[in-house]
Amino acid sequence: MRYPIIVICALIIGFIVLTIFVLPRFAKIYEQFSTALPLPTQILLFINYAVTKFWWLTLVLVIIVSAVINKLINTKRGRYFWDGEKLKLPIFGELVLRLSMARFALITGTLIKSGIPILKVLELVEEGTGNVVISKVVENIRMNVAEGRGMAEPMKVSMMFPPVVVQMVAVGEETGKLDELLLNVCDYYEFQINYTIENLTSLIEPILILVLGCAVLFMALGIFLPMWNMMNLFVKR
Repeated sequence: MRYPIIVICALIIGFIVLTIFVLPRFAKIYEQFSTALPLPTQILLFINYAVTKFWWLTLVLVIIVSAVINKLINTKRGRYFWDGEKLKLPIFGELVLRLSMARFALITGTLIKSGIPILKVLELVEEGTGNVVISKVVENIRMNVAEGRGMAEPMKVSMMFPPVVVQMVAVGEETGKLDELLLNVCDYYEFQINYTIENLTSLIEPILILVLGCAVLFMALGIFLPMWNMMNLFVKR
């Protein structure tokens, strides 16, 4: 993660330097001409004004917004929404899902192999997933097992497990080797996780380039668009 962290930090530092130190000098030049400023320039000037003149109010607003978001996330509906959105993140969402499923398969298979009843195992796994969306899936699996319908069907309905995993669990339930096949499922997910982590940099790079390009374009437009407008005024004169 060093590469994306360095890129993001450099982008933030560049944005701060531009809005606090560079843009105000250009703003004094812009004020001398009776021409409307472009939207990107207005946004940058507003950010500069808010940070330099009302930094304390900006800080208070950031704290209040953070507290409100944190409170909403800790509600039942907010937590479900937040955990669901985390699973939808590009690259990282799939990685988090695979990590959670590998943990589910490993813990469930190991505890069943140790002789613990499957309903108790699923109850323990449900409480320790750390994600309420996945916890809900495990709860549905536990309810189906309690009704004697097995694990494979709710896993298939949840759409979180690949067909090959659902098939392995179904075979395990039929043959009485559910613990062994769950451990094989864990190995399957671990292989995918290792592959994703090894290629994480190449997967993140296009997203970073897009974000960096958009940020640089926005800052460049904020600086140069007023200059182009002023040049047009000079040409007309």
